[in-house]
Amino acid sequence: MAHILLAEDDESCANFLPRPWSKPANAVTDFGDGGDAWACIRASTFDLLLTDIVMPGMDGIETGQARRRTQCRD
Repeated sequence: MAHILLAEDDESCANFLPRPWSKPANAVTDFGDGGDAWACIRASTFDLLLTDIVMPGMDGIETGQARRRTQCRD
C-alpha cells in the first residue's frame, strides 16, 4: 500500500486529484494548507507528496523543500 499526502487548497482540485490515486491499495491523506500538511509529514511517513504550488501558509515548494531537508537528516 502506498501512503500519499495531497496538499491542495482549491476544493475542486482537491476533490478531483485523489481519484486516480484512491485505489484500494493506496491511502490518501489530504490537506488544504501546506502548514497542516507539514505537521502531518513530520509525524508520519508518506510514499508520495503531491502539492499545489501556491497555498496559504506554507506553499508547495516550501513544503517539499522542508521535507527534503528533514529527510537528509534522517
